[in-house]
Amino acid sequence: MPVQESWRQRYAAGRFAKIKATDGQHITLREKDDATIAYLVPSAGIDGLVDLNELARMIEELPPVSHSRGCDGVEARGVDDVRFYCVWNPMTPGLEPLESCNFRRDGASAEEFVNAAKPLWDYADGVMKNVFAGCYRFCAQYPLPDCLQRKAGPWMGMAINRGTIEPVCCKEHRDVLSAMYGVSCLCPLGNYEGGNVILWELQVEVELRPGDLLFFPDHLITHSNSSAVGIRHSLVAFMRQAMMIWLRKRYRYMDEREESGKIRRKERRVIAKRKGGLPSFNDIKQKETKIIMKKASQRK
Repeated sequence: MPVQESWRQRYAAGRFAKIKATDGQHITLREKDDATIAYLVPSAGIDGLVDLNELARMIEELPPVSHSRGCDGVEARGVDDVRFYCVWNPMTPGLEPLESCNFRRDGASAEEFVNAAKPLWDYADGVMKNVFAGCYRFCAQYPLPDCLQRKAGPWMGMAINRGTIEPVCCKEHRDVLSAMYGVSCLCPLGNYEGGNVILWELQVEVELRPGDLLFFPDHLITHSNSSAVGIRHSLVAFMRQAMMIWLRKRYRYMDEREESGKIRRKERRVIAKRKGGLPSFNDIKQKETKIIMKKASQRK
């Protein structure tokens, strides 16, 4: 969904709400019905649990990857390169999961990094369990086959964005392949100024310091970041929708939210057809997102 021009004008005029995590204070963004839409955790919560400077150093020393500047997806993220250490199932027969090629190719370096980041994701695991209980249950409770292991707490893995070339500036986008009823977790690392995360539908700008954790549905909310000066890496824990489909089929799990969503979409298609037009799936999804985000903005 493109960013509306009116949103850009409001942002340029400084009319977006600005949020900053303070030590000892978690910040919740809620919908009108009191459901949590985003959650911000200060870096103070992981003091002593993980060495953030060491994680940043390890990112800079990871082997080169093919997903680097010049590729469309990487260029849009405004970083040097992107790699995925995760379990997923892109284009596999029967959607059978496997470890990502980046994880397999990086070998010992990948194993070392996943182990070093484990305390970070273990802490995020506890936050997700308390704040997004429904998402957590589905993500964490089902085992993976063939000795596969999750690479980032309850999530299937993480994207590692290496950002050393200034300015580090991610363009507006949604991660449309992420799990439909899940949340992802963003953690910036490095030594930088700027790099605030902009949540466009919410009309919110979030200041993130190294080690802060931002939980939000990155497939629903259009997001980007302002220009960062310095070194700004980031880790994003995520789960793909295709993995949710595989887990649902494997364990015959039924998510009532998905069923109710199907009913709503069917009703809207019937109404639209009576009016002479049949909206696409993207049209319906955009409309749903606007409604959700409007509720969230009214709450603030």
